[in-house]
Amino acid sequence: MLLLPAPLLAAAGRWNGARPGRETLRSLAWIVTAFTLGHSATLILAAAFNARLPTAPVEAAIALSVLIGAVHAMRPLFPGRESVVAFGFGLIHGLAFATVVAGFGTSVTARATAILGFNLGIEAVQLLLALLLLPALVIGSRRRWYAPARIALGGFAALAALAWLVERVSGSDNALAAGFAAILPPLGLALVLLSLAIGAWSLARRSPVADATNRA
Repeated sequence: MLLLPAPLLAAAGRWNGARPGRETLRSLAWIVTAFTLGHSATLILAAAFNARLPTAPVEAAIALSVLIGAVHAMRPLFPGRESVVAFGFGLIHGLAFATVVAGFGTSVTARATAILGFNLGIEAVQLLLALLLLPALVIGSRRRWYAPARIALGGFAALAALAWLVERVSGSDNALAAGFAAILPPLGLALVLLSLAIGAWSLARRSPVADATNRA
């Protein structure tokens, strides 16, 4: 959700206009890295002091962070400060990650190795995802269809986050939250494939063959 408005500029309380390409790349890199730094800090503290929080409030906070990110994708709440917010979200998500690392041994060396490997893996996956979505983000931000697509995705994520939040706060499962969880994997794959198709289409339009064909 924080990546969706990254290539946009905010004006008068709305997303309006596209950032230059280099600024977009810099913004995306900072968001991904800030999130990793945030959950790294929480993981290190949790491992060093063996600190744990109850699962339910942590998961509720994560759902709330998704909701805030979704609203921000639709309408700017903190334009230009996405990396700072990503760091804060990373701190929250790191509390959930800490339960995973907790099972990777009891010695300091084992936990340090687990934290390093976990963070490198998370960072690699996040960077890969950002690269795969880059064509849709950069090219799309300069097209008319990007605004309704961004609002639709933000609205979908907001509804999903609300369903998850209610489920975590109430402590009881609900069919809506389960439905969103089932839809997300194929939706994510579809977005990645769509982004790659947009990138391929853009490259084809700029290729010498395509230019010659257009001139003919």
